[in-house]
Amino acid sequence: MTTPDGLPEPTTKAEGLAYLWWRAFAGCFGIQLGQALVLAMAVRVFFQADRANVLGLAGSAHLVDLIVVGCLLWMLLRIPVWVSRLVFGRRGSTLVRLAKSYFIYRGVRSWGRG
Repeated sequence: MTTPDGLPEPTTKAEGLAYLWWRAFAGCFGIQLGQALVLAMAVRVFFQADRANVLGLAGSAHLVDLIVVGCLLWMLLRIPVWVSRLVFGRRGSTLVRLAKSYFIYRGVRSWGRG
């Protein structure tokens, strides 16, 4: 089959490959953007130590800053993994995702009531 302009119609495999290419392209951009924001935040937290106390504890600001920077650096390493799961991973059915969300919502709600 051909289209009105004479070009062959894209096959299902070619269409899937095109979607994969665009997801990968957006994923590469997302990795760069996410890592840039997280790194900027980590540098800002690390070098900005003008607080005297955190969480009501005098002198604990530097320890909390180091813990936050450590968590941000861990996120910096995990961003490519998360994006690759989005790009290459299969999404479950909508019904399964809705059921999971509902049960999580109910569990958190009942846990919050105590």
